Amino acid sequence: MKTLPLRTCLILVALALVSTLAAAQQFKWTDKDGKVRYGDVPPPGVKATRLKAPPPGTPAPRPKAASASPAPAQALSPEEERMRKQIASRKTACNQANDDLGALQSGRYKGNSVEKGIERRRVQQALRDSCD
Repeated sequence: MKTLPLRTCLILVALALVSTLAAAQQFKWTDKDGKVRYGDVPPPGVKATRLKAPPPGTPAPRPKAASASPAPAQALSPEEERMRKQIASRKTACNQANDDLGALQSGRYKGNSVEKGIERRRVQQALRDSCD
């Protein structure tokens, strides 16, 4: 069996890299309703802007969650205010439990195996209690 020369292999690898970069192009445009849209293929007849790709290895940005609090112009009843605070408290507890779980799974939590088991059960219970 004949092997390919090194130069030919390097050219093939470079072509493969270029083709994956070309396939990953993203565009931004405004639709007829005035909403900004994103995608890899803009619709015909729309002025689209090609977006610059982030450097390789950059994590995708997390979408921002809609705010649970109402507009400041609305007056909240005491019951609505209590519910808003309870939702915010549960979100905070859920985020903390997810962070703790990540620390346990990544090995950042320092402790012996018994302590880790206790902490894992505590985190799992916190996830059940606060994350719906």
